[in-house]
Amino acid sequence: AEQGMLPSALATRLESTGAPWLALTLCVAITLAFLPIERFEMILAVDMNLYCAALLLEIAALLRLRTTDPDRERPYRIGAEDYWLYMLFLPAVIVSMFGVFWASWEVLLLSLGLVVAGVAIIGLLERLRQSHPEWFEEGSGVMHVGDSKNAAGS
Repeated sequence: AEQGMLPSALATRLESTGAPWLALTLCVAITLAFLPIERFEMILAVDMNLYCAALLLEIAALLRLRTTDPDRERPYRIGAEDYWLYMLFLPAVIVSMFGVFWASWEVLLLSLGLVVAGVAIIGLLERLRQSHPEWFEEGSGVMHVGDSKNAAGS
C-alpha cells in the first residue's frame, strides 16, 4: 500500500506501535477463510504448489528478458550467459515441475482457483487504480529498488 500497489488505506498505522492494522486485519481475514480446509497437509500442499508455480514463472521471466533484452541496465546480473544460464536453472525447474505435477487433483484445482482469484483481484485493483487514483497514493519515504537512496553508503 505504501508503494501505491494497493489502496493507501491499507497502510494506515497504529500510532502506538506503527503496525499497519488494516492490512493485518485483512491478512487475518484471508487466513480465516482457509479454516474450512481442515487438513493442514492440504494447505501446505497448495502453498508449495503455488510456490513452485511462482518460481517457474520467475525463471521464465528472467530467461525471456535475457533473451529479448540482453543489454538492459539492471541493478544486478547473474554471471552466466546463454547455455550456462539455462543449465543454472535446470535443477530448479525440474524440482519445481515435479512439485507442481506431483500434487493431487484436489490440490491442483484449489491452486488453480486461487490463481484465478488472484488474477481477478489484480484486474479489479487495476480498474480501481484507473478510476480512483487518489486511493493508491504512495506513502512518503517509500524506497524502491534502483532508487539512489538505496545505494550503499547513502
